Amino acid sequence: MGDTESEIEATLQQFETDIENTKGALLTFLESKNIDSLAEKESGEKKAVPYVLSAYALSSLLFAYLRSEGEDINKVVPLLGQVKATLDNLSQPQKNSKKSSKPVEGKVSKEERKAKKSNQTAKHTIFDKEPESKASANKVKKSKKNKA
Repeated sequence: MGDTESEIEATLQQFETDIENTKGALLTFLESKNIDSLAEKESGEKKAVPYVLSAYALSSLLFAYLRSEGEDINKVVPLLGQVKATLDNLSQPQKNSKKSSKPVEGKVSKEERKAKKSNQTAKHTIFDKEPESKASANKVKKSKKNKA
């Protein structure tokens, strides 16, 4: 029984450590940023940090539960490692986060689509039949010319 109690105590201690580390990271993040401006100004990766922290906390809970139940925790370790690596990557500032301004081959920009659409509209109106008033004015001119 002493072995089981020590395992449970170790599991509980690991669980508490995981939760405290996650809470500390989350509080540090929340104190360093204003969430409203974060949603408006930061990139999608930066917005994901709170969710990654939550996922890390949940995976730590799962890990602790599986350890306490004696399940095969080797299945969870890679997942926990991936979540932690993602968190580490998101926490580090990226030097070159601006998107490349090079056009992607085969992809049409908004401006090109608008220009093409307006050109099609203009071409369409150019080749349309003349309006009634203009057509009748031309007929009058032709009839006067023929009479003369």
